[in-house]
Amino acid sequence: MTILESLWKVIVISPISIDNVNLINSTTQTIPNKQSITNRWEDYRLSIDELEDMTGNNFLSSVPQQIQNIIEK
Repeated sequence: MTILESLWKVIVISPISIDNVNLINSTTQTIPNKQSITNRWEDYRLSIDELEDMTGNNFLSSVPQQIQNIIEK
């Protein structure tokens, strides 16, 4: 059995009609799988770019590159 080192989530919130890329909100967190974590989720927040570097995944590959450059920071 393999025990994961951490759990991560990528959340992108977009209005139905996107007239302005600045209206898109994204958040990413990675939570270590260990006993001594804090209760503050903000302690584990990182950019989508950082998580992509850690995992080797491109999470928003179907999103145009111009928009990825803005929301993945």
